[in-house]
Amino acid sequence: LTENAQGRTNISIFTSDVQSLYRTYTTDVKVVQGLTGSSKNAGIILNYRLATATVVNYVVALLDIDRSTFGVYFFNGLNLLPLSTVSVPEAQINQWYRIRLTAVPNEVTQTSVLLTATLAGITDPTITATINTSLLSNLWVLDAANAGFYARRSKSYFSFWRIDEVLP
Repeated sequence: LTENAQGRTNISIFTSDVQSLYRTYTTDVKVVQGLTGSSKNAGIILNYRLATATVVNYVVALLDIDRSTFGVYFFNGLNLLPLSTVSVPEAQINQWYRIRLTAVPNEVTQTSVLLTATLAGITDPTITATINTSLLSNLWVLDAANAGFYARRSKSYFSFWRIDEVLP
């Protein structure tokens, strides 16, 4: 990670699987002290796609150590909008965490995508959080979109990438 990279949003997208629904994405993350003024966060990005020719939309499950939160957010092209967040005051830098994000369509209403995000401490297994939320289908738009890693103005490490199929 270069010094300049800590001053912007970094997204690493995997293009080998372009289906976002019926998937669970998993990674282990470690957030470390960056340059003065940098943030401390890391997450999994999902449904990364062009909304217009110059605007992207996506969903991110994000551990934000600065704010002591774990949350699921929708990026509308300008801002990260919180769908749901929980407090994780014991989260700290220099520890490993496992983040999982699952997306399945709401089979009952057929008007939203159900999102489940989990955080599990690896260095400290007592740290856990689970979020169940949803995103309206008109904001999800397409299933043909990418997933990957996310860090905003943060020095973060990701140890692996796993994609599991979720059966309907």
